Amino acid sequence: MHSTTRFQAAQKIPGSATCRPANPVRTIALAATVLCLLWSWHPPLRSVAAEKVAPPADRSATKLLADKWDVVTIGGTRVGFGHTRSIAFQENGRQLNRTEMLLTIKMTRLGQTVVTAIDLHSVETPQGELVRTRTRVTLGPTPVVAVGQVEDDQLKIRFSSLGKTTTSTLPWSPEYGGFFALEQSLKKKPLQPGQRRQLKALVPVFNQVADLQLVAEDYQQTKMLDGRLQRLLKINTVTRLGIVEIQSTMWTDPQGEVLKMYEPATQQETFRTSRQVALQDTEGIGPDLLVSTLIPVQGLEDADRAKSVRYRVTVAGGQPVKIFPSSASQATMPAQEDQALVTVHRLKVKAKNQIDPQRGDQPTPQDRASNNWIQSDHPEVLRLAGEVLPEETSHGLLAVALERKVHQLIRKKDFTTALATAAEVARSRQGDCTEHAVLLAAMARARGIPARVVVGLVYVPALGAFGYHMWNELWIDGAWLPLDATQGEGGTGVGHIKLAHSNLNVGAAAFLPVIQVMGRLDIEVEQVEQAIKD
Repeated sequence: MHSTTRFQAAQKIPGSATCRPANPVRTIALAATVLCLLWSWHPPLRSVAAEKVAPPADRSATKLLADKWDVVTIGGTRVGFGHTRSIAFQENGRQLNRTEMLLTIKMTRLGQTVVTAIDLHSVETPQGELVRTRTRVTLGPTPVVAVGQVEDDQLKIRFSSLGKTTTSTLPWSPEYGGFFALEQSLKKKPLQPGQRRQLKALVPVFNQVADLQLVAEDYQQTKMLDGRLQRLLKINTVTRLGIVEIQSTMWTDPQGEVLKMYEPATQQETFRTSRQVALQDTEGIGPDLLVSTLIPVQGLEDADRAKSVRYRVTVAGGQPVKIFPSSASQATMPAQEDQALVTVHRLKVKAKNQIDPQRGDQPTPQDRASNNWIQSDHPEVLRLAGEVLPEETSHGLLAVALERKVHQLIRKKDFTTALATAAEVARSRQGDCTEHAVLLAAMARARGIPARVVVGLVYVPALGAFGYHMWNELWIDGAWLPLDATQGEGGTGVGHIKLAHSNLNVGAAAFLPVIQVMGRLDIEVEQVEQAIKD
């Protein structure tokens, strides 16, 4: 289907189900792209550009070490800019360096503008040993702030939003670098043609330690933002986060300064430029983010009547058997090297459910607790949840009723609503798939049912394609059972393919599998089984 036709079709679907380090600039911009794909928000009332170039508040700064500007493009269209400052200062007689990076990305999502703003700070010793971090991610009316502090062999991270605070801890070693470890390593000792280097560094936004592998090729004439050619060293990088592997390319000058980056999954390029050029109006048009990431498929014309479907999924250069998990409604088997067979079953939640328990995947305390996104202890969430079958003892019947309630509550189903927290959705009653998912998870937890969100793909018949989507899994009768409040049908059908799940206690890390398949995924229908008769 032609992209324009898909765009027009998507616009006509009420509540359409498709929702949306290496070097820190590249990593954060990639994260922003994924967040925009699933999460969207209104631009802040203040001018983003004006806010982002404000001078640092720390008056103890004594020396400006660096001041850099970058432009981000996707598919050749300017979509945002980044500003990085490094400052040397003293704190209680201790010499420290602080690096600040602020990034804005503006893209189109089903004809509507989506803006993402990410602001991060990293404080380190002059030798590069991490002291503390701060990340501010604005995806909705209320930003989520993560503050990290190194204490002995741990990095303790505190997440805050709307007065709600949660904590997380990562094992830490002095050998690990902070947000800017790669850039600092290249500046300290530039790579030469043919050389390799490995690092461990904290990845911003995802809040995980990654293994970084750099392989330098040779100097080459490289096209920059203004069209001019510059002789730069090409360096291929691989960022590994668990089973997720992100490949990218960067180009450095002889002094080790990164002047250009390329992320193939999203056709995202970042160019070093001047302040004046970076602050020029962002075009923010180009390919529609959701339309350009749709995955067309044939053979699902009768999907709403099928009992099960076996898909052959191909991830170019990847291992889909490790990416697509098995669950109560999904079974994954290996096929060829970069392929897997994924069988998806229609599953409707009942009063009593006989599902084989998912071994090794029991609910955790975080699946039951309130957090910054899923505020199950908020008064309005508690009130709404309490109105639903207050005397019901069957978690199956209660879960279906909660799904239906959320479906009815969110009346304005659009693509401009923020990724609001559950408390914000309870008040605003609007949003897309992400808002449905966080509110259902919160209301379920408020009624004592462990709940989490799921990210994956959903088939949209009007588009003849799969799009990225978010729904839920609730722990019912000893298994994680799927529910989708955007549809409110008491379960999910054969068009829901799961990639990952999360309790959203630590935010964006759960969505790394989306990055691994973007631009590399192909889906074929191998068999449609046991069509349901009227």
